[in-house]
Amino acid sequence: RGLSLSTKELHPKALEWEASSSGRSGRVARQFVDDLAGQLGLDGPA
Repeated sequence: RGLSLSTKELHPKALEWEASSSGRSGRVARQFVDDLAGQLGLDGPA
């Protein structure tokens, strides 16, 4: 997807996203990546 974040940067963001969503699933993971890509100004979904 082209996210240029280290695991150290990504992990806290993922945990925060999980806490504010409906838990862990493939769909939630995809939503997290899509949202993060949008915040970073990357183009559309993969």
